[in-house]
Amino acid sequence: MTSSFVVLGLSLLAISPVVSFAQLERNQLAAFTVADFTRPSPGQFVSGWNAGTKITQTSRAGVGQSLEYRYALLANSSVGLLYSRTPTDSKLIVPSSSPDIWPITRNEFDLLFTHRTKPLEHGIFSPYGSAGAGAIVLDGGKSESGLDGQFAWVAGGGADFRISRRISLRIGLTADILRASTYSDPTYRSSWTVMAEPKIGFVLPITWPERL
Repeated sequence: MTSSFVVLGLSLLAISPVVSFAQLERNQLAAFTVADFTRPSPGQFVSGWNAGTKITQTSRAGVGQSLEYRYALLANSSVGLLYSRTPTDSKLIVPSSSPDIWPITRNEFDLLFTHRTKPLEHGIFSPYGSAGAGAIVLDGGKSESGLDGQFAWVAGGGADFRISRRISLRIGLTADILRASTYSDPTYRSSWTVMAEPKIGFVLPITWPERL
């Protein structure tokens, strides 16, 4: 799957028009390789036969793919959509028992507002910061935890580095602040946690044809 995103990036590079780095601050499409790291968080069953049982939940660090589109609002500000898909494992740790582990696929859809500084170092280096909110769909499979949804506050930052007149390299980090999954179990109460997503990928400008 990662190779398909590399092919996509190279294909976009081949068909993209020649532009200056200043245009890279406008409408953009980016393809990334992304990883995720989640802080372990405590949880507790509040009712049912196992009421009062406390557990720790976490997930394996995963590597996946991400796509981002940014639409320019002002010269240095934009609104964008960020999608990421990461395979991982969910892990529940219960005292005096073996951990319960099963595979999960994580899909995240973020709406982000981004502001970037003017290019530095002769126009080849451009830092940015982003903030917004996201919706997460966890697919734990029909035989395990099924589908579950989460809401997250999202913030991030990074920088673009000009490689050529048609492409730049983006290195960034996105952080989600969210409640850990309850796996759609109404008897379970989770707690707040943080997930970090470092990413690296290629950015290309998009130029739309002028209206007649």
